Parts: sequence; C-alpha cells; structure tokens
Amino acid sequence: MSSPELTHLQVPPLIHGSIEPKNIRVGYERDGLCASLVSPESLKRSGALSCEEAETRNLRFMSPEEIRNRGSKSCASDVWGLGCTLYLLLTDRLPFEEQDVSDLLAGRAAFETLKLPSTLNPLVESSLDAIVKRALSPTVERRYSDARELLIDLERIAPATDVDASFSDVERFRDWGDLPRLYRAGTWRQVSEICQILKRRRFSVIVAASETPQLVAFTNSEMEELAEDEHNRWCRERAAEKWTYGIKKDLAARKSPDLVPWDALSEEARGYGRVVCRGWPRQFANGGYEIHRLQTHSELRL
Repeated sequence: MSSPELTHLQVPPLIHGSIEPKNIRVGYERDGLCASLVSPESLKRSGALSCEEAETRNLRFMSPEEIRNRGSKSCASDVWGLGCTLYLLLTDRLPFEEQDVSDLLAGRAAFETLKLPSTLNPLVESSLDAIVKRALSPTVERRYSDARELLIDLERIAPATDVDASFSDVERFRDWGDLPRLYRAGTWRQVSEICQILKRRRFSVIVAASETPQLVAFTNSEMEELAEDEHNRWCRERAAEKWTYGIKKDLAARKSPDLVPWDALSEEARGYGRVVCRGWPRQFANGGYEIHRLQTHSELRL
C-alpha cells in the first residue's frame, strides 16, 4: 500500500483504517531508508502475522469517533493513528496509555488531557508539539483533515538538507566500518562507561540467552540514580572536549547551560537524561545483550 498522503488524495479517498506500528514496514530501497503502510490482509497473506494478530486492532491507536462507532473510519481517523505513532516515536510511550481499556471499550475515555511530547522528551520542539496536538485533537473538525495536510506541516519544520552540518553531527550516523577510528574509540568508551554505571547501580550486562532479549524495567528510584550518573558521565566527556558552562548553548564556542551538577540542572534537562537511560535496555537488546538486575551479594561482588 502506498503512503497515506497519496491515498487520501484519491477520489474517493483510500482509507487505511488500521494505522499502528505493526502495519508499518521499514527497510532500505534504492533511494535509501523507506517506510510504508501495509494492510492487515497483506500481513495475513505474507504470513508475517496470524489472522487473529492481523485483524486485532489496538484500541490505543483508534480515534475517539472510531471507539464510539466502530464503522466510523475516515481520513481524519487515519491521521489519529499517525499522530499516535508519531507520539510513540518521540516519547517511547502512547499518548493516552494511562486510560483503562474498559473505559475505552465503553466509550468513557477522555482524550482532552494530552501530555505534550516535549514534557517527556526535551529534544522535541514546540512546533512539533503543536503538530502532534492537532493530529490528536479529539474533535474531528480541529484535527488535520487528511495525511497530506499533516505532511505539509511536518515538511515546514523539517531541517534543510543543505545545511553545513558539523562533522560530528553527520559521521556518527555512518555504518560502524565506515566510522573514523576516533569515533569508534569514543563509542567504545561510552559503552564501557555505561556498563560501569550499571554495575555501580547493581546491574550487569550479559549476553542474551535467546534471540529475544528480556528488557529490564527500571524503577523510578533506579531511573533517577542512572540519569544522574549518565549526566555526570556526559559532563566529564564534555569537559575532556574543552566544553565550558554558558547561559546559552553555543556549538562553535563549546558552551552549554547543562554543564552543572545534577541538583542544579533544569527539570527539562533531567527529563532528557531519563529518556536516554530509558532507552538503554532496548539498545543493548539490539546488540544481543540484556541488562540484568543483580540480586545476591555474590552477584554484586562479580
């Protein structure tokens, strides 16, 4: 199936009706990394999902009007699914995940209170907050009418492709074998220091026993300890690179307002540290490792 901004332009518009992560496929094509939507029917035919898995809708990605009336599928409801997926990508959580499923089924759920992505991920700018908020408006008339309208706003805030980005901003996204030796050494050092942080906080990194590594869930207190340690690690790294404190971030002058002790750090910056640490279990799992919580005294001595 082609992208929604094109299918919504057809007359009559072609509505996907089930936009959620399981129906999105990402892969490399001739033009580079591409993402496309697939239908539940094609997932069943390909064997990627069982019939039951393909046909089961996730209520968390269904628009309010769909929940009230299951036959109410439209371009605007597709936009809601795209908004939920975008929110998940930005924050690693769903926009209304605290709501009870029974309330969703009964149509009692309230969608008015939305935590903006920037409150969970400080890297999200206000312009992107506004787009997500509009895509997830519970009132259809206030939502983007179709995916093309949503895409236009996203393209308006996209960074220009001809910006003279610094070497460090670009090179770190190369394949490992193409990275300069300096960046490979820096990455190894960072991973080693993260492992030391985890060990100090009663965790170890082990080779996963299966192809699907288990993901540890940090408690709130553990998250605070890890985030503080990660901030201190980042400060040491920046100091070694001759960065100093500055009221405003200045890449050219190597100044940052975040080069302060954890207790003096803004809540926004602390939130970023938590986001970083929350991603560690998934990052290690992608490499075939698990973060294991140490329980006994003998384990702690290892």
